[in-house]
Amino acid sequence: MGYRKPRPWPKKRRPAHETMTLEARSVLAGVVEYVGSPHHTDIPKLGRPAGARQGAVTVEEAEEVDQEPDCTLCPRKWASNPQGVQNLLQEAIRAGQFVEPEKGFPTKVWARDPDDARLIYEAKSASNAGEYHGFPLTRTQARKLPIEIP
Repeated sequence: MGYRKPRPWPKKRRPAHETMTLEARSVLAGVVEYVGSPHHTDIPKLGRPAGARQGAVTVEEAEEVDQEPDCTLCPRKWASNPQGVQNLLQEAIRAGQFVEPEKGFPTKVWARDPDDARLIYEAKSASNAGEYHGFPLTRTQARKLPIEIP
């Protein structure tokens, strides 16, 4: 399995729900789009073929060996529920589960899995503004987030 050195602990910053109005967050949520990434899936998803990166593992596999993986695979349930992924991203933005962006869109947004409270996803901005791809975090990675995810 491909593992890398753990991320450094980032400084805690104020979450957007403390620094932005609900109206501003709702406007932002209305213009984002989850586009996904083939690197985090081992089955076709969102009309794209599977293309998991070499060494990609499930969160369960990573936690079993207590390592921070280089790349985690998304649970397969999302492959057949693209609207669910989009809704999860938008709800996380409305809830302010990101650090207020300096300008434009947040670089990262975090959301708790609606069916498994132990699982937190990180959505990262893709190449186009307002587009995101996401992946699950291990519990160790989730503890290092710059904000707390309810």
